[in-house]
Amino acid sequence: MAGGIVETAWKTGRLAGSGPPRLIFGRMYEDPEVEVTLLPMGRVLVIASAGDVAFALAAAGRDVVAIDINPAQVGYVRDRMAGAPQRAGQADRYLARAATALPLLGMSSGRMRQFFDLDYPGVQVAAWRRLAGRRFRAALGLAFGPALRLAYRGELANALPNGFAGELESRLERGFAIHPNRSNPIAPALFGLRTPPVTAHHIELEQAEVLQFMRAQPPHSFDGFALSNITDGAPPDFRDELLAAARRIARSGAIAVLRSLGAPRGRDDARRAASDRALIWGGIDTVAVG
Repeated sequence: MAGGIVETAWKTGRLAGSGPPRLIFGRMYEDPEVEVTLLPMGRVLVIASAGDVAFALAAAGRDVVAIDINPAQVGYVRDRMAGAPQRAGQADRYLARAATALPLLGMSSGRMRQFFDLDYPGVQVAAWRRLAGRRFRAALGLAFGPALRLAYRGELANALPNGFAGELESRLERGFAIHPNRSNPIAPALFGLRTPPVTAHHIELEQAEVLQFMRAQPPHSFDGFALSNITDGAPPDFRDELLAAARRIARSGAIAVLRSLGAPRGRDDARRAASDRALIWGGIDTVAVG
């Protein structure tokens, strides 16, 4: 592993199929306000993905270097900086296909729009429990269980924890009990509804494997690291190597933020995940690396 490209679940640039790398994420299911709040000002290294978190950090005054191993994602973010509109990737299309089944479960687009127009978490939880009945739970179990494992590459599907559908159901209800729906710019996209477009901002953009890139940087180069959930589906020692590389190039006070769809590492990780308006995260870890 040392010095080479690490074999992670993201290395092929595809969620499924064969051939060249493809666009996976046309939007990010991450609340950038988490990273904006947690990371120091200064120069930050960000996983590019669809660009949403990188753009938000740039808008909040950070000097952003965004990298991604997938050339399709890098090209897409570059196009967005040039004014191109957002478009769907493989993950977005999978969610959109799942959303077409919602009316059969009593969750029509009209009912969902009414639900996401609510503004009081206590009311939202009661309304959600009426909407998300037994048929929805069964469909969720299929969509994020057997169907997902048939649709996507094994290592990517296997990166999700066992019983993920039930855990996702709990996370959604947790989020509806915290965040007012009407002002949530992210969660409606999980159910096939339109959300406000994200404004692109100028960032520095590189195609690279993150660990290899970090090892090539000079010491004291960065004030923060927004590493998304790249440790999901990676080898067991990848996280330690990633943080070691971050410490070598970090400035004093630097923070690394790592997300996971899996279980939180502790109570603070769970609390930060609950603060994320995308509602789907299990843990959001912060590590002082500088």
